[in-house]
Amino acid sequence: MTATNKLLFEFMIDTYKSLCTEFYDLDKPLAPDDALEYYLNQIQLSSQPVLEPMCGTGRFLIPLFEKGIDIDGIDASEHMLEKCRIKAGEKNLHPKLYLQKLEDMSGKSLWISLSSFRFFRTAHGKSGRAKIFKEYVR
Repeated sequence: MTATNKLLFEFMIDTYKSLCTEFYDLDKPLAPDDALEYYLNQIQLSSQPVLEPMCGTGRFLIPLFEKGIDIDGIDASEHMLEKCRIKAGEKNLHPKLYLQKLEDMSGKSLWISLSSFRFFRTAHGKSGRAKIFKEYVR
């Protein structure tokens, strides 16, 4: 990654703060019922723990956690995770949430990954996408 790309990425992460979090939560407050049902069925078939990359404000994580699914979340935005904690706390839920970039999640057990691979758009070039994919197939 070039120095310019790295600065751009850091700027992008730094600007993804409370205003973006509030907009995201207003724009996508709930998981679509059909998608939630699909993920729930897939998870129940495997009966394994789940990791949701880019869990954001918890629109999938919280309802799945409410249904007794063993699910953790990871996101690069402290503000998104804080909003997720607040929303979960309002329901007296306390999922494990990790502040981390996807390409730095080495060592985490991925179990089942709840993702539509939308996060590839945020990866830094070919090397970032390759690093993320390597963790997925590990």
